[in-house]
Amino acid sequence: MHSASAASLQDVVPVLELPPPPDGGWGWAVVAASFLCNLVLDGIAYSFGLLLPHLVESFGPGSAPGLAWVGSLLAGVYQVPRIAKKGYNSILPDFEVAGNKQGGEYI
Repeated sequence: MHSASAASLQDVVPVLELPPPPDGGWGWAVVAASFLCNLVLDGIAYSFGLLLPHLVESFGPGSAPGLAWVGSLLAGVYQVPRIAKKGYNSILPDFEVAGNKQGGEYI
């Protein structure tokens, strides 16, 4: 085990001030806003089936096919950045893609 000498301990200069953040301190505000946006968007996307009957009741029974398209397009548009970045196979579940790449068997 290495022990520090008394002379090297005296050479240590304590940091009295932290440097200012490069973004002016707004980084956590951006993180919080991004979290809230994703929370709302995921909440709507994953619970659209629960919202659909209430929307049909509000807009009338004739609007059901159009409202169903809204939910379908929401799910599709939600995947566009992922497809553009990783390719069409990115919409498959990750475990399925990993299994196909490794030559694993389905259980």
